[in-house]
Amino acid sequence: MRQDVPLGGVAGIRVGANWTVAVILVLIAWLLASSVLPGAVAHLSVVAYWTVGCAAAALFLVSLLAHELSHALVARHNGLKVRAITLWMLGGITELEGEPPDSGADLRIAVVGPATSAVAAGVFLGMAQAVRYAGGPAVVTAGLVWLAEIVAARAGQFLGAGIIGLGLAELLLWAAFGGLWLMLIGWFLVSAADAERRAAAAAAALDGVRVADVMTPDPQVAQGWFTVQDFIERVAARSRQDAFPVVGWGGTLVGVVVTGLLARIPSAQRAELRLDRVALAVPESYLAAPADPAAALLARRPLGGEVLAVVLADGRIAGMVTIGDLRQAVRWRSLAAPKGA
Repeated sequence: MRQDVPLGGVAGIRVGANWTVAVILVLIAWLLASSVLPGAVAHLSVVAYWTVGCAAAALFLVSLLAHELSHALVARHNGLKVRAITLWMLGGITELEGEPPDSGADLRIAVVGPATSAVAAGVFLGMAQAVRYAGGPAVVTAGLVWLAEIVAARAGQFLGAGIIGLGLAELLLWAAFGGLWLMLIGWFLVSAADAERRAAAAAAALDGVRVADVMTPDPQVAQGWFTVQDFIERVAARSRQDAFPVVGWGGTLVGVVVTGLLARIPSAQRAELRLDRVALAVPESYLAAPADPAAALLARRPLGGEVLAVVLADGRIAGMVTIGDLRQAVRWRSLAAPKGA
C-alpha cells in the first residue's frame, strides 16, 4: 500500500501512512465530539468536546502504530527483514522479506499484534481510572473509556462482527441511532482485519517470485506519434492487451496508455490528438528489472488502474506488469501451495 505521508522511522523501520488514515481519524474525532462525549458529560463547550475527541483520535493512531510495530519487531527478532510499516484506515501493513523460519515464529508474529492492541486497551482503561480517581475531567475519562473499547475491538475480526451486532441491537431494540455508528465502526474493523489478512497472504504467495515470473513479456507497444484514432484501429482493436507502453522515436519509453481511459476521449478529438500527448507518465519508481522481487509491486497504486510496472532490460522494454498479472500470480501460487502450508 502506498505511503502518502512519511512518518519517519521507529527502531530503524520506515513508517508512513496512507491518506485513508485521515478518514478514520476525522470520523473518531467527530463521533466523539458530536455524539459520544456530549451524551456522557453534558453542558460542556464545543471546544472541550473537540479537544478530547482529537486527542483520542491521535491516541488511536499511536495504538495502530504499536500494533504494527509489534508485528515488525517480533518478525525481525525471528530473522526476517522489515521493509516498512504503512498505516491505513483501522489497520496497517507490515512489509516483510521472506517467510518465518518455522510455524512457531509464524504464530508469534501473528498473535503479537492483537495482544499489543489488548494491552493498549488496558493502558487506556487504566488511564481512565486514574483520571477518575484523581478527580480529573469526566469528559477525559469518557473519551479514554470509549477509546479503550475500540482499541480492544481491534484485537480480532470476530470482535468487529460483535460490534456490528451490538450496534444493530441498539438500533432495533432501543431505536438509538448511535447504533449506526457502532455498526459502521464494526464494519471498518472487519474490513481492516480482512484486508490485512489478504495482504499478508498475497505477500506470502509472492515470496521468492521475481518480476520476470509475473510480467507480460515483450508486450505490444504503441508509437507515440500515432493519433489516438490510428492507435485504436490499428493496434488496440487487434490486441488482447488493455494497457500499452508508449514509445517515441528510437524506442524510448514516454509513458503508458490504458484503453479504458482512451475511450473517454471525445470521438471528435481522436483523429488529431497524438498518443504521446495523452499517455500517462511513468515515474521512476514504476520501472522494474526482471530480477526485482514481485512482492514489492503489491504496495503500488496502479497507473490508470492497470499498470504496476514497466520492465526494462538492457535499456529496452522487456515486459509489463498489470494488476491482472499480479492477481493471477497470487491466485496460482496460492493454489499450488501445499495444503496446510
